[in-house]
Amino acid sequence: MATYQFGERTISETHPDFQAMAAVAHRQHMRPLCLCKELGLEMYVASIGERYILKRMPETGSQHALTCASYEPPAGLSGLGEVLGNAIRANYDDAGTTTLRLGFSMSRRQTAALKKDVAPTAATGNDQVRSDGARLSLRALLHYLWREAGLHRWVPAMAGKRSWYVIRKHLLKAAESNFVGGRKLADMLYIPEPFVLEEKDAIAARRLAQFERLRHGRGTDTSLFIVVGEVKELGEARYGKRIVFKHLPDCPFMLRNDIAQRLERKFMQERELWNMFDDLHLVACGTASLGQSGIPAIEELTLMLVSAQWLPLENSYEKTVVERLVAHGRRFEKCLRFNLAADKALATVVLSDTPEPVVVFVVPPESADSAEKAVDDLRGECQYPVVVWHCAGSEFPELPPAKS
Repeated sequence: MATYQFGERTISETHPDFQAMAAVAHRQHMRPLCLCKELGLEMYVASIGERYILKRMPETGSQHALTCASYEPPAGLSGLGEVLGNAIRANYDDAGTTTLRLGFSMSRRQTAALKKDVAPTAATGNDQVRSDGARLSLRALLHYLWREAGLHRWVPAMAGKRSWYVIRKHLLKAAESNFVGGRKLADMLYIPEPFVLEEKDAIAARRLAQFERLRHGRGTDTSLFIVVGEVKELGEARYGKRIVFKHLPDCPFMLRNDIAQRLERKFMQERELWNMFDDLHLVACGTASLGQSGIPAIEELTLMLVSAQWLPLENSYEKTVVERLVAHGRRFEKCLRFNLAADKALATVVLSDTPEPVVVFVVPPESADSAEKAVDDLRGECQYPVVVWHCAGSEFPELPPAKS
């Protein structure tokens, strides 16, 4: 349980007086101390809705104790380091807001103009488009939301507690304090609510009302919105293709043939694993428009494979690592790629139940030569112990035991 020091008083975040103390600190621009370590670490107070929350100061995540909710591995271990400060800009204001710069268009007419500002490269195999660190691709935005929602973290107490209701709730909460071009990200986002047969009509009515709000346009542009959902089916429509989300069985999204072909080509590995293992989930994030008929149509789309615990996966080797750690009751964070190309090495997980963080790298056989060199370079820069699994013909290495 986190404890904080407000002046001379020390209280936990569950104490009945916590909100009142945080409100005073917010008005007086005080810097409470997080007491996860002996000397304490400064925090700042943000006001979100009618509640006050404490947030860590810039670039202090790795200074907090491993058991602290404010702890975060160094951004350089994942793709976060490339986009932090450029595509993702924390404002450190009273509301704790963050400004995001997107590398894809949110209106149809602007697409051509926007592409001039994005640095496209050859297909990286794992994203709908690759942009530089100044803007978030669709995949990077999905990774950012997943991380802000805490869905990249795992502790044994989470077992059996992650349903679509929980996933949706935390994703929407994560979007609340983020802004894109002056607009709240939550106002541009649609995530299907859990489907309940007895509430089918009420759910449909709420969906239609939200679609009407999302139809908001600017001038003659066709306004787009962002959809995040679990894929149930990618298949044929009477004319063209369609995607059906698991909790949206009565409202398929239409897919242009060129988008469907690109999904077949770029996400073959994810779809094969999804088809092979029944416990895996396939999450889609895309931009969509609403036609005059009210039928939603996908404009751009990316896919992300996640484990039974909703932890992002890139390949079958990561599936092995995550399942092994979960089965052994370990506590860890899954590192996310964001905008990084598929041939760029990044840490797979960071263990947080050891005396100090332990970084685990997975080196797949198909990229052994380039990945091993990149891992060696990262090992030299990393301040933490490193464990490397060379998947080609070697057993999973022994990991440091969890501290009691």
